[in-house]
Amino acid sequence: MNLFKKSQDDTTKINEITFQSNNEKIILKIINVLIIIIIIVTIVNTIDSICVKKYNKGPYFAIPFTTYNDGGTKVYYGLGYKVIKYNQTQGRRDTQMGSWFLRYSTSPTSVEPIDLALEFRDNPDKSYDKYKGRFLKITAKLDEVDLDANEAIIKYTDKDEKYTLEIICKMAKGEDVINNIVGTDVVVLGTVDKYSVQTKTSPNKLIIKDAFIG
Repeated sequence: MNLFKKSQDDTTKINEITFQSNNEKIILKIINVLIIIIIIVTIVNTIDSICVKKYNKGPYFAIPFTTYNDGGTKVYYGLGYKVIKYNQTQGRRDTQMGSWFLRYSTSPTSVEPIDLALEFRDNPDKSYDKYKGRFLKITAKLDEVDLDANEAIIKYTDKDEKYTLEIICKMAKGEDVINNIVGTDVVVLGTVDKYSVQTKTSPNKLIIKDAFIG
């Protein structure tokens, strides 16, 4: 009787060990799968992020979801991220990438050249981080145009020239800058692209891309 009971106990322990071992294997497989998924999501997210934000290409791993009737703005959904490629007939033309909660917005931020000049004088790096990729509306007198480069230039110059700012507006595809608007008050719509700090021969410069002038 004791031998039979001992045999049962041994069998039970073996079953428990086998069950535990199987459970550990299953958990290990699940963990490995999760790690692989996380790696894939990270790689895909990183590739699309670099392509969209740095080169304005793609997205390559996101699915087109919506096309707005505003000129052709498209919305893409990826693994944990969302891309909006704005293509208004006359307005926003940049590309935004964020979480799935990123909102479609074509309302520009209104700002004066003097405000931009002061902000970039006080803290250029912080100001650039604040404005980079932002869709702006700038109302000012147009100082000059570069017909060859298809650029319009707005300047704010203080008396001591300590925080002079040159805003270079690169026209959107299909838009041509013209000479006869120099010296007039204009409204510029465009997206902040780059910034360069003043040197001995050049003032602070803010580059606006995909610009429209009205």
